[in-house]
Amino acid sequence: MINMNRRKGVMGLIEKDGKFLFGIESKASPIQGKWRLLGGKLEQGENAEQAMIRECMEEANIRVRIEKFFGNVTIDKNDITIDLCHTKWDSGNPSPKLNEISQLEWFSLEEAKKLDKDNVSELALGLFEEIL
Repeated sequence: MINMNRRKGVMGLIEKDGKFLFGIESKASPIQGKWRLLGGKLEQGENAEQAMIRECMEEANIRVRIEKFFGNVTIDKNDITIDLCHTKWDSGNPSPKLNEISQLEWFSLEEAKKLDKDNVSELALGLFEEIL
């Protein structure tokens, strides 16, 4: 049975000069201390594109533009579906929102594959590579 009340989220691969932005999760959670892509839950009345733009500003103080959505991941235990997108950095010097992210860095795809990442970021990176 499909859960019509499932929460929605968004996560993006943010690209600048062939590198992708990852942050280290700082909130107390199962992924604390792991590298992750930026993103979060949609707020009331938002679509995935609006949420991704807002999350990038909130978490990293950067402006992005959405290139395309390329898939989604459903996490049953958290009752959420996360839309995945490829974004391009537009402006801003990345600075982490410390209560969520302790560090931000740009990595090539090859470097990103070697990071200790959360599961959703790992899946997003793999799906993104398939469409390149």
